Amino acid sequence: MDGQSALNRSKPIPVAASERGAAPIGKRARRWRFGLQVKLILPYLLLTLALALVAIFIITQLVSGSARLGFNGQLQAVQDSASDGLARIERSQLESLRLLAFTQGLPEAMASGSAERVADLVTPLALNAGLPVVTLIDTTGRELVTLTLTAGGAEYARSGGADLSQVAIVRRVLAGEQDARGDKFVGILAVQSRRFLFTSAPISDGTGAHLGVVMLGQDLSQVLRDVARVSRADVLVALDSSGRALDAVLPPGASDVTPLEVEPDVAQGLLKAPTVAESREVNLGGSPYAVLTVPLNLRDEPAALLGVGLNASSLRRQEEELRLLLSGLFGVGLLAVLGVGYGIYRSIVDPVDRLRTLADAVAEGDLNQRLTLPQDDEISDLALAFSEMTERLAERTHEAERLHGETAERARQLEDSNQRLRQAQQQLVQSEKLASIGQLTAGIVHDVKNPLAVIKGIAELVQIEDPGLSAFAREQIGLIRDNASHANAIVSDLLMFARQSTPKWQHQDLRETVQAALRLTEYLMRQAGVRSIADLPDVPVMTVYDSRQIEQVLINLIQNAVQAMSSGGALTIALNVMGQHALLTVADTGVGIGPEQIGRVFDPFYTTKSEGEGTGLGLSVTYGIISQHGGEIWASSERDRGTTFSIRLPIREQAPEQPV
Repeated sequence: MDGQSALNRSKPIPVAASERGAAPIGKRARRWRFGLQVKLILPYLLLTLALALVAIFIITQLVSGSARLGFNGQLQAVQDSASDGLARIERSQLESLRLLAFTQGLPEAMASGSAERVADLVTPLALNAGLPVVTLIDTTGRELVTLTLTAGGAEYARSGGADLSQVAIVRRVLAGEQDARGDKFVGILAVQSRRFLFTSAPISDGTGAHLGVVMLGQDLSQVLRDVARVSRADVLVALDSSGRALDAVLPPGASDVTPLEVEPDVAQGLLKAPTVAESREVNLGGSPYAVLTVPLNLRDEPAALLGVGLNASSLRRQEEELRLLLSGLFGVGLLAVLGVGYGIYRSIVDPVDRLRTLADAVAEGDLNQRLTLPQDDEISDLALAFSEMTERLAERTHEAERLHGETAERARQLEDSNQRLRQAQQQLVQSEKLASIGQLTAGIVHDVKNPLAVIKGIAELVQIEDPGLSAFAREQIGLIRDNASHANAIVSDLLMFARQSTPKWQHQDLRETVQAALRLTEYLMRQAGVRSIADLPDVPVMTVYDSRQIEQVLINLIQNAVQAMSSGGALTIALNVMGQHALLTVADTGVGIGPEQIGRVFDPFYTTKSEGEGTGLGLSVTYGIISQHGGEIWASSERDRGTTFSIRLPIREQAPEQPV
C-alpha cells in the first residue's frame, strides 16, 4: 500500500510540468526571487518597526500630555492666585468705601451740595488710607469733587463739575439697582490717559434716601503689578469686552501687548461661557508664554477679561528630553526584538529549505527520497502529504473563489434592490407630506385670505370714499379693517406652521400678550354680549416665547368661546405661576363639548361647529404652536356648563438651543 501510494503521488508531477513546458523545479529555485527568507523577515521587520514607531509616538504623547497637564495645572493655580489677589483688592476697596460712605457729617454735606465742605470731610480719611482717587457725585450725576493723589502722595489735587450720570456704575447706584451682593458696583474707567478700577456706593441719610454716590479708584497698572507679584505670574493683562488690552504686566524685553489680545467674538464667548477656557501660546520678547484668558469677575459679574501667563520654555525643553529618552529606549528594544525574531526565522526557514529540496527531487521523479526532520511538528507532516495537499487545496480554492464571486454578486444585487426600495419609500412618504401640506395651504388661501382681503379693502374704501361718516362709524370701520388685517396675519401664521416655522423667541411678559388678545377681541365679545374677566397677577410673568404666536392661540380660543356662547355669557382668562411653569386658562359658560368629542378637538379638520362655520384647523394650529414652545394644552368640558382650555408653558430665561 505504501509503495502504491508513493507511485500515485509521483506520477502526475513530472508529466504536468513537461506538458506545460515549464522549467524543472530545481532550475526555477536557482533564479532570483522573493524567497521564504524575505517573505518571513521583511513583514516581521516592517511590522516591528511600525509598532515601535507607533508606541514611541503614543507614549511620548502621553508623557508630554502629562507634562503639559501638570504645566496647565500650575498655570491654573497661578490664575486662581491672581483671581484671589483681585478679590482681596476688591475687599480692601469696599472697606475703604464703607468708611467714607459712613463718614460723620458727609450726608449733610452732600445734601447741601457744597463741594468744599465734602472735600474737607473726605480728604483726611482718604489721605490716611492712601486712596489714589476719590470722587463724590450728587443725585443728578454731577461730579461735586474728585480728589487725586499727587505724585508725592502727601496731598490731593481737586477737580469737579463733570457730568457722570451716564457712567454705568454711577447710573445704577442712582437708579437704586442692586447686583448679586448688594448696592455697590465695580468697573474699569479711563481717567485722562490712565485706567482705574473704580468701586461705587450710595451715600444715604438716616431714612435710607440716596444723597449721592462715592467712588474709589485704584490705578489699574498698580493693581496688575501687585497681583502679578503675589501670584508669581510672568504675564498679566486686563482686556475689555472686545478683546483689546487695557493694561498689562509684561516680562523683561517685551513691550507689544498685541499677541495677548483676542478676537471680539472670542472675548464675548469667554464672557458668556466662563467655564470654557483653554491656554494658548504667544511669543513675547522672543520667548514662548502659555496664557490662560478667563473672565475678570468683579462682585460676581464679568466686567472684563484677565489673561495670566507663564514662561513655556521649560515645558518645551522637558518634552524634548522625554522624546529623546523614549526614542533611545525603544531603539534598544527594537534591536532586541529583531534578534529574537531572527532566531525564530532560522528555526522555521531551515526545515522549509530541506522540504523544498525534497519537493524538487520528487518533482523530477526520484521517489526514493526521504526527509528526516529533528522536530515532530506540522512541517514533518507537510513533508508526508505535500503533493496531495497542494493539489486538493488548489481545487478547493478555485471552488471557494467561484462561490465567493457568486455570493458577492448576489449580495450586490440585493443591496441595489434594497437601496431602490428605500428611495421609493422615502419618495412616497415625502409625496404624502407635500400633498397634505398643499391641501391645507390651498384651502386656507382660497377660503380665508381672499374674503379677508375683500373685507379689508371695502373697509378702507368706505373710509376714503365717504367723508360724511361719523367719528363712531369711522372708528368701527377702522376696527373692522384692523381685525381683518389681524385675521390675515393669523392665516399667514397657519401657513408658516404648515411649513414648520420657527418661533421668534423673546424674553417678555405673558400678561401683556393676554391683554393684547383681549383688546383685539373686545369688539367681538361686546357684539356677542359676552363679559370678559381677566384674572392676571400683579407682577410680570417673564419667560421666553413668541408673543405673536401665543397671541394667535389666545385669540383663536376666545373666538371659539364666543361662538359657543350664542346667547351671551362670561369668558374668564386666568394666568398663574406654578413652579417653573405658567398656567393659562380660557373658560367659557357656553354649550360645552360632549365626552365623545373632547378627545378629538385637536385633530386637523375636526370641528364641533355647524357645517360652514369652521374648518377644524384652529385648534390643530394651536396645538402645534404650544408644542413648539415646549408646552402642553388640554381641554375639559361639561354639556351646557361650559368649556375650559388649559395651557402650560415653561418659564425660561433663554431660548432653547434645539427646536422643542
